[in-house]
Amino acid sequence: GLLDQTSQQVKPVACYGIGTEYLEGIQISVSADDPTGHGTAGTAIRENQPIWIQDFQRDPRLAPWHERGKKYHWGSVAALPLHRHDMVVGALMLYAGVTDAFEQAERHLLMSMATDISHALTRFDLLSERSKTEAEIHRLAFYDSLTQLPNRRLLIDRLQQAMAASLRNGAHCALLFLDLDHFKTINDTQGHDMGDQLLVEVAQRLHSCVRQGDSVARLGGDEFVVILEGLSGVASEAATQTELVAEKIRNELGRLYLLENYECLTTSSMGICLLQGDRESVDDLL
Repeated sequence: GLLDQTSQQVKPVACYGIGTEYLEGIQISVSADDPTGHGTAGTAIRENQPIWIQDFQRDPRLAPWHERGKKYHWGSVAALPLHRHDMVVGALMLYAGVTDAFEQAERHLLMSMATDISHALTRFDLLSERSKTEAEIHRLAFYDSLTQLPNRRLLIDRLQQAMAASLRNGAHCALLFLDLDHFKTINDTQGHDMGDQLLVEVAQRLHSCVRQGDSVARLGGDEFVVILEGLSGVASEAATQTELVAEKIRNELGRLYLLENYECLTTSSMGICLLQGDRESVDDLL
């Protein structure tokens, strides 16, 4: 069982063996002011020491669970505190169908088991934190912090992948490079916070205009790039497909923006090129 810090209740999280139904809906507190806080688990966690009760039905500390325990014929119960980073986070509990089940040899074995579980909990926590850190590093390296769109670094990687796929399958791709007209005016007259809100809204609208396999990236400032993949292998048809998406983007970005108590309209300028294979470099395309 692990301790829920908010409710101060011990919540069963894993169980094994005969009679595990005993734990369904069980109330176990770690508070000394609560009658359910004086059992094995609550006391072991609160006092940070193993608790051994060799006669389940006769021990007054287990009065809240006597009736429940009769159904499962519990004779003994033990609880050993579990730690994570040297902090008590829960308890390993064992229920036996006989009295006097926990002699010295059993106690020594169970304390070693609790220590192993505590080491595992600490290691899992460290691995989880490491995974979160690595994910954050990846996000900072490849994504724009304001719009959460891919940044220039990730854009170039995706463009190279699109070019390689185009070379293999003969389909065209399209690169759309756009910026917002008079964006500096909004920053100068309404402040950079308002300008940032506009960029976030633009990013969301761009995403709504493309398919799942396409890419939208922010190069910086008010410059955005869209990569359309899997277009027709015939250049004229690919151009028509691209024009339809570009017109959709132009219309979407031209709709009214509601930024807090400020309404604004803006337009965008756009350049488009088709590509097939890798006859041109990424820099030349951009």
